[in-house]
Amino acid sequence: MPSRNRKKRTKQRAEYLQKQEENKAKARERYKADPEKKKASVRESYKADPEKKKASVRESYKADPEKKKASVRESYKADPEKKKASVRESYKADPEKKKASVRESYKADPEKKKASVRESYKADPEKKKASVRESYIANIEP
Repeated sequence: MPSRNRKKRTKQRAEYLQKQEENKAKARERYKADPEKKKASVRESYKADPEKKKASVRESYKADPEKKKASVRESYKADPEKKKASVRESYKADPEKKKASVRESYKADPEKKKASVRESYKADPEKKKASVRESYIANIEP
């Protein structure tokens, strides 16, 4: 008896899968005829299951990393504050990354470094005095 039930379930499962495959094929044909209908259908599907959309996007980005970079760039163009927040988070997580970024920025534009130092000294005159003192000591000692 159990083997007969198992065979019956297996047969039902095979029929179900075949029917599902046929339905997918019919849908593909309909969507070829009307691409706008497919977009609407996909949107509805994603509304119903947001996790499905996230998974789909992840897969898409894995397949084409350049697409992800472009998407992020577009997102940052649309919302510069989002970029600033993202950079801040990145620097909090890895302070060395911030230091390296600043060094690179100063290498590319020495005037920027000078201006930054001037601002720093304006904000804290004691810092300037200490820096000058260190400079003199460094030059005096052999």
